[in-house]
Amino acid sequence: APKPGDNMTPYLASAAVGCAVLAFLFGRWVARKAGERFALHGLLVGVTATLLYFGLCALAPGGLPAVVAAYSLRMYVLFNVLRTVGAWLGGAYAGRGVRP
Repeated sequence: APKPGDNMTPYLASAAVGCAVLAFLFGRWVARKAGERFALHGLLVGVTATLLYFGLCALAPGGLPAVVAAYSLRMYVLFNVLRTVGAWLGGAYAGRGVRP
């Protein structure tokens, strides 16, 4: 676990990439089975994942304020936006080349 004063840049960079890439993969996976409205299904995956994460953060010791303080508000918002946008793009990618 990082200690106060440690360089958090590698952790934050890997968390940002992980949020976007994993959300993209899960959004694509779910949307492939949808048949239509691929981007919407991807977006719903991202929103659901973000709401689940909010719930987990609320249950953590200190609640949501402690989690936001650990990341900083800017990074916390960025990670959640990356998760949602990544899943949305994954859904859109799953629908490419599909003709209505």
